[in-house]
Amino acid sequence: MKNKSVNLQRTESLLEELIPEALSSLNDHRIVSLTITEVDCKNGKYDAKVYFDASDFDAAELKEIRAALRKANGAIKSYILGATSWYKCPDFTFLVDNMLEKRTRMEDLFSQISASKKNEEEDWFMELEESIKLAVEGCGVDLYEIQQTKEHKINILRVYISHRDGVNLDKCAHVSRMISPLLDIQEPMNGKYTLEVSSPGIERKLKSLNHFKCSIGSKVRIKNYQTETVKGTVVSVSDDGLVTFNDLDNKKQEIQYDDILSASTYFDWNN
Repeated sequence: MKNKSVNLQRTESLLEELIPEALSSLNDHRIVSLTITEVDCKNGKYDAKVYFDASDFDAAELKEIRAALRKANGAIKSYILGATSWYKCPDFTFLVDNMLEKRTRMEDLFSQISASKKNEEEDWFMELEESIKLAVEGCGVDLYEIQQTKEHKINILRVYISHRDGVNLDKCAHVSRMISPLLDIQEPMNGKYTLEVSSPGIERKLKSLNHFKCSIGSKVRIKNYQTETVKGTVVSVSDDGLVTFNDLDNKKQEIQYDDILSASTYFDWNN
C-alpha cells in the first residue's frame, strides 16, 4: 500500500477535529455528539470516508443517523470551509467504523483469556498452598502465610510459620527441607526463586481469619469500624469468624471478624 503524504495526513487529522465541531454546531440531537473515529482521504483530498462509532445505536437509530448526516453534508462543508483557507471541501461519505467493533471484540476476548489465565494461576496457587499447609502442619507448626515477591530482581517465595510457643531456626530449617520436594513438583515463579521460611514476627498485622487462629495466646490490638480500639489476648477463633479474647481487665470479649477494621499483634515491652 502506498504511504500517504504528510500533507494528506495533516488534512485527515484536521478533518478529524473539524467534523465533530461542525456536528456539534448543528441543531440535530441525533448527530450533535457523534463520535468520529477516523477520516480516510482519497483522490487527493477531494473524497473522504468518515468513520463513526455506532456501537450505542440500534438498526433504526443508525438509519436515522445516516439520513441526518446526508442532509447535513452541505452544512458540514460550509463550516469546514469557514474554518480553513481551503477553496474546496472534500465530498464526505459517512460509514460505520466496523474496525472499532472488531477491536472491542478482540479486547473483550483478550480480557476473557487474561481472566481465565488468572483464575488458573489462582487455582494452581491454592493447590500449592494446601500442599504446603499439610507439610507444615506435619512438622507440628501452623502455616501463617505464603508470599510471592521480588527483591533486587530476585524472586522470593516466603513461607511464614507460627506456633503459640514460638518458632526457632531449627524448626524453620526442618520445614524448609520438608516442603522443598513439593516445590520441585509444583514449581512457583517458573522455577526461578529463593525459598525463605521464617516466623511472621512478634508484631505483625492480622489480615485474615487464619492470622487470628495462628495468633491464639498472643496480645492483639483490634480496631472496629467505629474506630474503637481494644487490646487483649486472643483466646479462641471459630470457623464462622467469632474472635474471643480477654481484655486488659481479663474480661471475656467477642467480636466478629467482619466487624474488624484492622488488627495487629503487639509486644508489651514494659513487662
